[in-house]
Amino acid sequence: MYFDAKEVGARIRALRMERNITQIEVAEVLNISLEHYKRIETGRRGCSIDFLINMKMYFGVTLDYLVLGETPDEKTSRIKSELENVIGHLSQLQKSI
Repeated sequence: MYFDAKEVGARIRALRMERNITQIEVAEVLNISLEHYKRIETGRRGCSIDFLINMKMYFGVTLDYLVLGETPDEKTSRIKSELENVIGHLSQLQKSI
């Protein structure tokens, strides 16, 4: 897995559009230039962790969603599946002892 600036930008754009906020409004809130913001949103420029934290707080989403596209339900489901696999392995190990 790697950081995909285009995917992150697409998620940020979708969040902004869902809320009917302009690019100018977001850029002003973040105190960055409109061009800088546009480049991030289109994926032509990566962004700092500070920028991602500001986006997380501004839009009320998780960093997992912004960076990886995972919603809390998806993450919980994945963790539950991994735990069930570990429990299954431990049960097999216990039977073999």
